[in-house]
Amino acid sequence: MKILFLHGLHSVPGGLKPTFLKDHGHTVINPALPDEDFEEAVRIATAVANALGVSRQHLSSARGKAPARRRGRPPLPEEELVARIQGLIADLPTYGYRRIHALLRRQARNGGPSAPNAKRVYRVMKVHGLLLQRHSGKGDER
Repeated sequence: MKILFLHGLHSVPGGLKPTFLKDHGHTVINPALPDEDFEEAVRIATAVANALGVSRQHLSSARGKAPARRRGRPPLPEEELVARIQGLIADLPTYGYRRIHALLRRQARNGGPSAPNAKRVYRVMKVHGLLLQRHSGKGDER
């Protein structure tokens, strides 16, 4: 892959990053840009960009791009689900997320609001600190 590496102020062409890229099989174009003469540095960068067939503005604009949008649908609101889970936990504090999910499924079957996915129940309970402590089955002593 061809990589154009324009070094920054007071850095050395052929430094650590370009050398690493060359060692890993990339073709690195690394022109020396003068630190003292900004206009000369811009002229060199423009010449390199023209030789590559891209605009000089594109070289700097690609760096400041906004991060990509999050893919998928946005998460569902959790307030109602948290309230339902807290209501169940208030009555049955020893129930974990599996039993709470089963109760929510049973409520949905009997005409209540729709049942959430078990993974969602786990995630919501974890985020809000509603999960039980894990039990390893090992006791200190018998």
